Amino acid sequence: MSYVRLPPGHQDTTEYIESLSKFLSKFQWLSSIHAYDSLTEDFWNKCWPSEWRALADEPYFESEQLIGLVKDGTVQDCWPQSLKDYIYTCKELSLPRSVLQSEFPEKVFDGIDSCIDEAATTASGMSRKKLHEVERFARVILNFASTAARDGLINNEAVKIVDVGAGQGYLTHKVSTEYPCVAVDFVQIHTVGSVSRGANIKKGKLKDVRGVGNVPAVTVYSRKEVLYRTIHINSEKLTELVKDLNAEQMDLKDGKPTDFMLVGLHACGDLSSIAMLKTFEAVESVKLMAVVPCCFNLLTEPDSLDDSCFTGAHGFPASKSVFSAMQRHQLLLGHKSRNLSCQNFDRFDAAGIESNLTGHYKRSLLDALLWHFNLDPPSKDGTT
Repeated sequence: MSYVRLPPGHQDTTEYIESLSKFLSKFQWLSSIHAYDSLTEDFWNKCWPSEWRALADEPYFESEQLIGLVKDGTVQDCWPQSLKDYIYTCKELSLPRSVLQSEFPEKVFDGIDSCIDEAATTASGMSRKKLHEVERFARVILNFASTAARDGLINNEAVKIVDVGAGQGYLTHKVSTEYPCVAVDFVQIHTVGSVSRGANIKKGKLKDVRGVGNVPAVTVYSRKEVLYRTIHINSEKLTELVKDLNAEQMDLKDGKPTDFMLVGLHACGDLSSIAMLKTFEAVESVKLMAVVPCCFNLLTEPDSLDDSCFTGAHGFPASKSVFSAMQRHQLLLGHKSRNLSCQNFDRFDAAGIESNLTGHYKRSLLDALLWHFNLDPPSKDGTT
């Protein structure tokens, strides 16, 4: 299952990428501004259009208008037309943040208790947010695997799930109720934590399968084997690991191959875009992949837009068509723009937004004072 839900009014992915690239290129001066540097770099006077700056001098302008813009997208009639056009275009090009259950297989989330109380988080050893994510993503993974087996894409008796960036093993042990798993992480202490979690589940100290309504969860579960691997995760190492696992399984099963499924919950930066995709392409025995990416600001990006730079070694862009659009509009995002794309005020109320904006201003003012009095701490190379 793979799809892109475009904003209303955009039906074609290529047309949307072109419109988005053109817009980002035009306003890159704005997306590359970091709030903390706004005073020291004098972005207000150097970058902002004069008619936008003039708003600050108007007697009717209040900070509540900015909060309304951030929270609800409210645009004031008295604002300059160029500013209103910019905001309207932002809204038009904004990808939907909501998730529609209708876009998932029918009934895949049936039987999940949406009420997560303190008792459930304590019993599972997970936060409310993590339990919510693990329960639902595990359902998607298991449904995906069973559907692929029914359609003959994989041998359901010879499937092994590889959890990439497994961390403490929350997802690993959840899907191990149905399939044998390999928990892969690059931090040894995470692997140790995952091993401990598996042992505590077997002892009944932790329960990651909940009851629904008045039906209690079964206390004993048939868990499949979980292997643990700690490696530096990149495309080469992950590809090598899966090939080695396949060879090991073929030795154990008299030459019968294993079908692998790569999964990742919050697979950070290049982990999902390079490591997992490259392994999926390179290893024939990897039949399926299900991933929830995160930390797009950590994606690597080429240093230039020359054709020779699109080698597949960077996390962004992942496709030639996007790279071509970037070339046409001379667009390289850079770390600040990628970091900005990960900011989300949806979870804040008006008071929270005001508090964050005030905090950013105070931090910017502190940086300006440190810079003015030449009190900047030395950098790692000894310069100031």
